[in-house]
Amino acid sequence: MYPVLQRMLEEGWLTDGWEDHILNGQAKRPPRRYYELTDEGKVALGALISEARRDARFGALVSARLIGGQA
Repeated sequence: MYPVLQRMLEEGWLTDGWEDHILNGQAKRPPRRYYELTDEGKVALGALISEARRDARFGALVSARLIGGQA
């Protein structure tokens, strides 16, 4: 999964950051990295989902109920 996330970062589809994990001066665990879709990433993801819906191999998996479409 991380190589895919890295490619998406490089393409400008994601932004990333680290959580502030220190509470009361003590770290309870390692910090978590988080990712967020950029506007460009949302457009690209929408195009990929649209393409997958037209492909018979993936159409049933990418149904309107699973990913943000209309039922």
